[in-house]
Amino acid sequence: MRLERYARPNRTRCPPTDILIGGFVARHIATLSDADVTALEEILELWDVDLADWLSGRRPIPPEHDHPLLRRIMAEAGGGR
Repeated sequence: MRLERYARPNRTRCPPTDILIGGFVARHIATLSDADVTALEEILELWDVDLADWLSGRRPIPPEHDHPLLRRIMAEAGGGR
């Protein structure tokens, strides 16, 4: 399955981002749609520093990257408080 590689927290050199995204994928791997997987692949092309800031809520997600899947990951990470 194409998602299994994302369920392991070692995609990049940014462990916090890997843990947040890898944990989300591990918890939801069975229920993600093809559209979600495509969105996830697009999200993973973004800079890790930006992802870490957005997922933690330190900076708002810019409109051009604001995707429902990214919001779901952020909510689970506690960044949407």
